[in-house]
Amino acid sequence: MGLLLLAAIPLLVSADPEGLRFTPLAFAEGIGRQIVALFTGEAFSYTAGFRQRSLLQDLPGFLWTSLRYALPAALVGSFLGIAVALLTFRGRRSVKDLVAAGGLLPDFLLIFALQLGTVWISRTTGVRIARIATLTEEQVAVGLPLTALTLPVLVIAARLGASALDTAWAADFTRHARARGIGGLRLLLVHILPHGLVALRGSLHRLTALVIADLFIAEYLFNLPGVTRLVLSWGEVGDYQLGLVFAGFVALALVYLAVYGLLRLLLSSLGASVVHF
Repeated sequence: MGLLLLAAIPLLVSADPEGLRFTPLAFAEGIGRQIVALFTGEAFSYTAGFRQRSLLQDLPGFLWTSLRYALPAALVGSFLGIAVALLTFRGRRSVKDLVAAGGLLPDFLLIFALQLGTVWISRTTGVRIARIATLTEEQVAVGLPLTALTLPVLVIAARLGASALDTAWAADFTRHARARGIGGLRLLLVHILPHGLVALRGSLHRLTALVIADLFIAEYLFNLPGVTRLVLSWGEVGDYQLGLVFAGFVALALVYLAVYGLLRLLLSSLGASVVHF
């Protein structure tokens, strides 16, 4: 119900020559029609251009596209972020500043930089290293979108992990372990790393939300046929398609749950591995 209310928010405001008007009645009527349409089956169709299409047929394909970019990016970005945190948490300040600086570049600028860099390399060397956008079903951009989605997750995971590892290094339990002669890799993996994993587990919703937010930008700029592209392309063509936007939000919720579950499984697996190290 919450997703339906969120999808119906644009119905609260309408524009006319006199300006913006608050229209709660249209908001309530839109929600009512959508609930009825769920029972009649009308909610499972949408308008694309001049054609009426079925969400039941189209949405799984768009959902799969979003998942196959979001899941690998979240998994690889988090794993590499943990690795970077282990390598830099007691490193020089300049190294940590360099990692932190990676998060200062807005995601859309990062994508533009990757696309421009790819074009420059292609023109300079004559070698095409990646596609800068999806053109057809056969010409699909893979490397650049995955890179653009992975890097922000890597930076955030590295920053959170390094901060937690610094805290663990100065904690009493670490000093006690060092006093008992425990050091090196065992100290790092058994006594310090679990503390960092706990901190990351507490920030899983933040990392997952970052992936979903970046998915909006990446699918639009790389022309990927994902859920967010479907909603942005046809949700507001002609009359506002509340049913399409609502279905898109439901699909994004499924992507969110899948990414969150995968990251939780990753951290749980790493935690179990270091416990038995």
